[in-house]
Amino acid sequence: KYILLPCWDGVPPTPDRLEHAAVFAVGARQSGDVLVHCAHGRGRSTTAMCACLVKAGIHPDWESAFEAIRARRPVCRLNRPMRTALTAWQSKYVATTPRRLADEDACIASDAAAAPRSCARAMLGSMQAVLQRVAAASRRAKEK
Repeated sequence: KYILLPCWDGVPPTPDRLEHAAVFAVGARQSGDVLVHCAHGRGRSTTAMCACLVKAGIHPDWESAFEAIRARRPVCRLNRPMRTALTAWQSKYVATTPRRLADEDACIASDAAAAPRSCARAMLGSMQAVLQRVAAASRRAKEK
């Protein structure tokens, strides 16, 4: 399986296309490794990968995902349009990331008003368990 997000060098995918790529990658990851690439492997693929890492719940925001990518691949760069696209994507879609959903579930289960900081850091199990919960919620929504 693969998806193609056509865009010119230096021009990021739209926030909606970033969401599509991130959702696809999270789903594909359940079956094995996922490869994200562009012609040069520095900007457009990095933009998509930032969204994927946030959507997977591995990083809380695109900035920390980018820092992690840069730590392993220092040649990666995000130009202003790429950063703008990621910021727009994050503000529109971050509420649907597994980590955010897990945090919200933990807040509901506890007294969020009494301990908002600890609630914001709450995680429910491993990444795999979170992804399984998101997949189950998605299946239930489709059944309705």
